Amino acid sequence: MESIKEYVPTSRCCIIRSNGYGNSLQEILDFFEEAKKDFPNLTPDQVNVVYYGGQWFTRFYGIEFQVPFGVQVPCSYKEISRVLLSY
Repeated sequence: MESIKEYVPTSRCCIIRSNGYGNSLQEILDFFEEAKKDFPNLTPDQVNVVYYGGQWFTRFYGIEFQVPFGVQVPCSYKEISRVLLSY
């Protein structure tokens, strides 16, 4: 399954999520490995597993993490204005 990379500049939050309804542990681990390629100093305790809500991405899983100040976000991350979470 293809991963989607997004960035919310106002909160300095990066998101890596699926483009489908997968929810396996392997998929989450793959997202983390993808994030580590872009942010080598990222550790598991800095990452949250998230279940998304909203009109378009309901029931999709992904990961989110904060980008430290001074660290550049790669251009492969699409800028978005906000994220809707499901609880």
